[in-house]
Amino acid sequence: REAGRRAPEDAHKVVDSRKERQELVERPEPPEAFFIIDEAVLRREVGGPKVMARQIDHLVGMAKRPGVAIQVIRFSAGAHSAMAGPFVHLEFPADNDPDVIFVENTLGDTLFRDDEDVTAGYREQFWTLEDLATPADSFEEVAKS
Repeated sequence: REAGRRAPEDAHKVVDSRKERQELVERPEPPEAFFIIDEAVLRREVGGPKVMARQIDHLVGMAKRPGVAIQVIRFSAGAHSAMAGPFVHLEFPADNDPDVIFVENTLGDTLFRDDEDVTAGYREQFWTLEDLATPADSFEEVAKS
C-alpha cells in the first residue's frame, strides 16, 4: 500500500466520519469551530479547477456561518510549527469532560485524552498559529485571491 493512503476497507470509516462532522455544523445549535489552515490548502490544485472552486466556495460559505472562524497561515509567514502535520483540538463545555487531541498522519491516527501535558502543548500551538494567521474576517478575501 502506498504511503499516506488508507486501506480500501477503511475508506467508508473516513467518509462516515466526514458526514458526521458535516451534520454537526448543520444542527440548529452547532458547536463553535475554529480552523487554521495553511495557504497551500487553498492553492494546491486537487481534482482540477472546478473541484477547487467548489471547495473554496464551500469554505467561504462555512466561514460566514455563526460560530465558525477560518484563518489562513499565508506562505509569507514562512515555516511554522504545524508544518509537522494537522491536529484537531476538541474542547467540551463540561468541566469533567477533558480536552481531546486527534492527530492524523500517514502511519495512522492518534487520539490523546486525559493527558494534560499533550493537550496543553497543542492548545499553546493553536494559540501561536492563531496569532500567525490572517484574521478570520478576511477569509473570503484570502481564499479568493
